[in-house]
Amino acid sequence: MRFHLKPIQDEKAWSLYKQQQACLWSAEEVGGELKRDLADYNKMDAEQQRWVRYVLSFFLIADAIVLSLLDSLPQADALESRMFLAIQAAIEAVHLETYSLWAEAIVPANNSAELHQLIAASPAIQAKKDWILSFSHDPNPAVQVLGLCCSEGINFASVFAAFFFLRTKNQCQGLTFANALIWRDESLHMRHSCHWYRQLKERLPRQQVLKIVQGAVEAEQAFVKESVVEVLGLSQQDMLTFVEYMADFVLDLLGEDKHYGVEQPFHWLDLASAQSMGVKTNFFEAMPSEYAKASAAKRPDTFVTNDDDF
Repeated sequence: MRFHLKPIQDEKAWSLYKQQQACLWSAEEVGGELKRDLADYNKMDAEQQRWVRYVLSFFLIADAIVLSLLDSLPQADALESRMFLAIQAAIEAVHLETYSLWAEAIVPANNSAELHQLIAASPAIQAKKDWILSFSHDPNPAVQVLGLCCSEGINFASVFAAFFFLRTKNQCQGLTFANALIWRDESLHMRHSCHWYRQLKERLPRQQVLKIVQGAVEAEQAFVKESVVEVLGLSQQDMLTFVEYMADFVLDLLGEDKHYGVEQPFHWLDLASAQSMGVKTNFFEAMPSEYAKASAAKRPDTFVTNDDDF
């Protein structure tokens, strides 16, 4: 095992590590913004509020699930990847704290037990949790790492997109800003896990890769259906297609051919994600060099327009 850092041997993992390092932030930096979302939440109808509570109940445990998976993964060969995984664990904890702060901001303390009841009562949330954690016990390192790739790239995709949709409606601005920061982090985690998988000496055959990716898609699509995303004004079918699109995106990062062959269904998504960050960027190709650590410390006021070149 290598213990000395220089010369750098895995340039890709090192670059991703430095990008994540440049984007470190804390929950306190967005906590004040989250408190302002209560007014928007109170203006939502009962079904929209139910969607918010349902999604929030999942995110109260989601990053802790990922932390548990990270704890069980095999040790990466490359020191640069081990450094990335260390900083990833730290930022997952920030995400966990951020969602907890948002829950405190919009759900009265005497109703907080409802969120935990939603977790226990939801077949889709339980299935998604069990699916992700199943990779903790697999004896094959390639299966474990691929499980991480799918968790980061597919199993949170629908909610990230829905939160960006709220941005287009000028709703929950604190959450949508925090969501942009979290998506930026998770896109890095997805890219690193896929890179790590491609560095493994023994990877999985195509059919096994597809079986795992399809399992992630099925779990996320069940979550979409149970959440009833239509109450926000989104098409359920479009969201199901979006999950498949993200699966193809992950397959491409893994060096595999796409499987679903679908188009990205949300014409507003690139603009909404860019507006949240105040940068000229693309939801799928955004790299944190565009909005490094300094921009995480304050909410951007700059909005892009349709005339901007993405």
